[in-house]
Amino acid sequence: GHRTVVASAKAKPRLRSVPLFGGAFGQVINVAIVGSGFGPGPQLNISGITATNLVIADSTHLTATFTVSLETTFGNHPLTASIGSRVSNTIFFNVV
Repeated sequence: GHRTVVASAKAKPRLRSVPLFGGAFGQVINVAIVGSGFGPGPQLNISGITATNLVIADSTHLTATFTVSLETTFGNHPLTASIGSRVSNTIFFNVV
């Protein structure tokens, strides 16, 4: 007979919020990010800002340290999270 195999793909991570106050040029900020689908090996992708020290508290909360470059620009910077090839929606972090 025939067998049907169904592969279950893991869901993409989803970002819901990052602190609205943002950060200033040259500032180092500890950031708490709320979302869903966070798992092992996350990466945060954001232009003009270095994200380090990523720690997953649980599947809906992670923390990171953002270092805002002195060469970046004012305004909203798109932020995504990725786990392997799965990339989240985009939210924004404000540089003031």
